[in-house]
Amino acid sequence: YLASGRPLVSNRVGDIGEYFGPQNSSEAIGILSAPDAEEYGNAIAKLLDQPKLWPIMGAAARRLAETALYWPTITKKVESFLLRYKKP
Repeated sequence: YLASGRPLVSNRVGDIGEYFGPQNSSEAIGILSAPDAEEYGNAIAKLLDQPKLWPIMGAAARRLAETALYWPTITKKVESFLLRYKKP
């Protein structure tokens, strides 16, 4: 969904929150909810009720997919990390 430029709804689990950007900003890629069914449903309804945000959040999602979560970028970070601990 990120690469397709679609806004997301997700639960606040793990480190996913760091990718969602500040809510109510141009960097928000979607809406985060508490990890329960009712709150998740409310977050989906909230997003559906705000169609003007869809292209803004979708564009932010696409930017994230093309930068921080782009495989060549991730590969360079992992390689750099591993090389720091390489035995001589």
